[in-house]
Amino acid sequence: MPKLPMDSPQKQPVWTPYGVKKQHWNIRSFKNRHGNLSFMLDFIYPDGERVRKTFPSRGDADDELQRMLNALYGCEEPTFARNTSLTQEQVNVAAEAFSVLQGEPGFKSIDLLDAAREFVVKRRAAAAMKQICLRDLIREFLADKAKSGRAERTLVNLKHRLSNFASTLPDTIHVSAVTSDQVRNWYQRHNNLLSQRDDRAALSNLFSWACHRGWLQSSPLDKTEHIKVTFPDPEILPIKACSALLQYARSEHKGGLLPYIVLGLFAGIRPAEILRLTWEQVDLESKLVIIRGGAAKLRQRRTVELHDTAIKWLTLCKGQPIIALRRLLDAAKRAAGYAARVEEGGDMPTWPPDALRHTAISYHYALYQNEGKTASWAGNSPEVIHRHYKGLVKPSDVASFWELVP
Repeated sequence: MPKLPMDSPQKQPVWTPYGVKKQHWNIRSFKNRHGNLSFMLDFIYPDGERVRKTFPSRGDADDELQRMLNALYGCEEPTFARNTSLTQEQVNVAAEAFSVLQGEPGFKSIDLLDAAREFVVKRRAAAAMKQICLRDLIREFLADKAKSGRAERTLVNLKHRLSNFASTLPDTIHVSAVTSDQVRNWYQRHNNLLSQRDDRAALSNLFSWACHRGWLQSSPLDKTEHIKVTFPDPEILPIKACSALLQYARSEHKGGLLPYIVLGLFAGIRPAEILRLTWEQVDLESKLVIIRGGAAKLRQRRTVELHDTAIKWLTLCKGQPIIALRRLLDAAKRAAGYAARVEEGGDMPTWPPDALRHTAISYHYALYQNEGKTASWAGNSPEVIHRHYKGLVKPSDVASFWELVP
C-alpha cells in the first residue's frame, strides 16, 4: 500500500481509552547544525512514553511513523493513520468485525457497511412488528380463510390441528415467541409420517400467513425439515371379498350400508364425496352420478358414469339414506374377511386403505384399458392412473368382477 502522502496533516488526533483527545504524533522540520534540513518524529505511546527520532528526509520520517503505528495497532500490512471519532473500543470491535468477514470468499470492505445496514433494517422491523397472541392469530387466520371461500371441511381440519398445537403452549404466548423446537416436537409426537406431514402443513399455512400480515419476520417452520412420505402401492379387494361385502351389505341392517358400498366399489367415488351425495344426484336412467363442486375433493363438478352392475345394485336400495356408520362398516369388513382396525390383529389381514375406491379404479382401467377415460371417471390424472393402478388386476378376473350382480 502507498505510504503517507507528503501533504498529510502533521498532527493526528486520536481518542485514548479514557475518551480524552490528545496529539498522538508530530513531524516537524528544522535546520541541523550543518545547516541542512532535517525532520523530527515526535511519537507519544498511549501509556505516555515519548519517543523522538531525527531523519534526513520527510520520506524516512513517514516510513518510521508507519512502522511504529503498525507495531502499535498490530497491523501486518502497511496502513494509514487517519482522523477518527471512534473510541478505542469501537476501533477494536471494527477490527474484529473485519477479521471475521475477511475469512469469507469474495469479501469486500463495503460488505461490513451492508451488514450494518441490514442489521438496522431488521432491528427496526422487529421493533415495528405487531404483537399478537398465538390463539388470537389462529382466530384471525381461520376467519380470513373462511372469507376467502375455503371449504367447511378444510376449516374444521385446520381448526382442529391448530387448536391442538396452541393447547400445548401458554395461553398468552405471542406468535413471535414460538420456536422451531416447539413446532417440531408437536408434530413429531406422531409415529405416522403422514400425520406428521399434515400437522406440519397446517402450521406452515398459519405462520406463512402471519409473515404476510406483518406479525412475523420468518416462520419457525423454516428451520424444520420437510417430511417425505412414501405411499405404498394401492391394495385391492379380491373378488371373493367383494362378493361377501355386497351380500352382507344387502342382507344385514336392512341394507342400510348398501348404497355406500356400491357407490364406492363400482363407481370409485371417494368416501367423503359419497356421504355428501343425495339421491337427486344419482340418475339411474341416464346412468350418471353428478358430484357437485362443493362436494368434490378438488371442488370441481364432475360426472361419474355408472356401469350396468352398479345400476342393478342401486335399483335395490334407491331412496335409502346414504350412510356409513362406523359400527356397520366395521362389521361389513369383518364379513369380507378383514380386520376392521389394526389393533384387532389376529389371523385376518387389516382392511386396506381406501379399498373400495382403489378396487373400483383398478377394475375400471382393466375393463377399458384407457388411462384418460379412467382418470376422468375417477377424478384423477392419467399419470396417477398409470403409476398406481396399472397391472393390479388379472385379465381373467375382469369379467368376474363386473358380473357381481344381485
